[in-house]
Amino acid sequence: MVGLRYTRWRLVLGLISAFTVGHCITLVLAAKKMVVAPAYLVEIAIPASIVLACMAQLFRNGRFDDRYRFQWVIILFFGLIHGLGFANTLRSILGKAGDLWIPLLGFNLGLEVGQIFCAILLLMFNELVIRILKDKSGYFNTGMLLLVALSGFYLAWTRI
Repeated sequence: MVGLRYTRWRLVLGLISAFTVGHCITLVLAAKKMVVAPAYLVEIAIPASIVLACMAQLFRNGRFDDRYRFQWVIILFFGLIHGLGFANTLRSILGKAGDLWIPLLGFNLGLEVGQIFCAILLLMFNELVIRILKDKSGYFNTGMLLLVALSGFYLAWTRI
């Protein structure tokens, strides 16, 4: 896979799984009506969390590795926030269904597979562009982080 190290893949897959666990926790609580958050706050919190994740990466010079143990907790927390965004959708899917676990399992497995697929494509694209540009300085990754952070900031700002 275009030269990506096994440890990097393992880390990315672990972080995606932590995000999904956060989603799952929030979705269970929301489906049981134990957690309800105003939609407007969730719509601001989701892009704000993306901005925070990008800024954390920029301050770590793009390093995303096992030396930063707190990143697992942060990613789990972001999963909790993003799960609130899906809570209303899940409630409408479940309707009056008595069994919560089967639809929730399907929803989360689909989410996990989709996130892993997108991450693989994005990481391969990223690695390919870096090789084509021969960018050993990290300018491309820094530029992409800034672009995503600005997009997230714009989305959060328009929802205020």
